[in-house]
Amino acid sequence: MATADLVTQLKQDFDDVYAAGKAAGSNSYYDSFWDTFQDYGNRRAYRNAFQDYGFGWKDNTTYNPKYPIILSSNGFGANNTFANSTGITDTKVDIICEGSVDLVSTFSAARTLKTIKKLVVNEGVKYSGTFSSCTSLENITFEGVIANSLSFANSSLLTVESINNIIGCLKDLTGGTAQTLTVHKSVCEKLTDEQKATITAKNWELVY
Repeated sequence: MATADLVTQLKQDFDDVYAAGKAAGSNSYYDSFWDTFQDYGNRRAYRNAFQDYGFGWKDNTTYNPKYPIILSSNGFGANNTFANSTGITDTKVDIICEGSVDLVSTFSAARTLKTIKKLVVNEGVKYSGTFSSCTSLENITFEGVIANSLSFANSSLLTVESINNIIGCLKDLTGGTAQTLTVHKSVCEKLTDEQKATITAKNWELVY
């Protein structure tokens, strides 16, 4: 092998080894940080965890959780979890509501948030200003049953798929106390008569 070719090969080998080492180091740091921050998936209290008041979680690089985010009804673990986040566009992992948790301002004013990957709920979950001022929200997928009033009054960009998912998860409250589904006027204008009829048939009031 010519000297020039050998030098080129050695440089390539060095670059390959350096890149592999850097990647391994990055992965090690990622695992170490998120294993600690999320307690290996056992963390239940995420109050103020990813909010941003001029510091911290500014983009989808710094925010990159490893485990599902579990919000417990024990205490205030769901309060302001993503409130005022500036740069996070996708929750990336499932968000699981454990017990009768009140999602107090959980996503409030998360103005860059476009996608809530999956929000696993149950009949005991309450929605207190949960999605207020989520002006960029397009995609949300619920899993489970929605049994209490909730509002997407500021989310004018919700997709048809998201609306269909929300309607499908509404509990049938026939014979019980009616609850309210609030949507942005532009979203309401896109609803079909069939969708509106499904909402009211479940004893939900549609507000916009």
